Amino acid sequence: MKRKDEIGEMGKSVLQMQRALHNLVERDALTELYNRRLANKKLDALEKNLSTTGMKYCVAIGDIDFFKKGNDTYGHEAGDDVLKETAKILRKGMTGNGFVARWGGEEFLLVFENMEIAAAAGKLLDILNEIRAQEVVSEGVEGVIKITMSFGIVQTGENSTTDEIIRLADQNLYEGKTNG
Repeated sequence: MKRKDEIGEMGKSVLQMQRALHNLVERDALTELYNRRLANKKLDALEKNLSTTGMKYCVAIGDIDFFKKGNDTYGHEAGDDVLKETAKILRKGMTGNGFVARWGGEEFLLVFENMEIAAAAGKLLDILNEIRAQEVVSEGVEGVIKITMSFGIVQTGENSTTDEIIRLADQNLYEGKTNG
């Protein structure tokens, strides 16, 4: 790598290609957040860590409200802009608190590491308020697009499995969407 010849350049190219492939496998192309595959790997590691250390964590699933209606009204490019702007807010809000992943479509998974439910819910509310204050500008759309989201959050327990935690967070999300 330190060589200043053709072999050194080839080594640098291989490293760049390796990093690019790593990103393709672990990141969502549109939002640049972790993808579902990597989130599942990280959740499995946290589940194992919980059983050995007892370190609890909280899982939230969030869904952009009325995303399909907005997509139909403003177009898919505007929908992509909404997803990218939402991802920026989620990434910023989760820095130092855990991680966020695009779970699918307009759904996002947030994992608050080493945190009890009250603290995680407080951080989540801060993120939610920032999302509500966001005004997305998209080419071809007159004015701004306002975003709201619904979340379901749960805390892990001693015998919690990843699948169970996801199911409960999803149930809470559904309840939040149904009841406001």
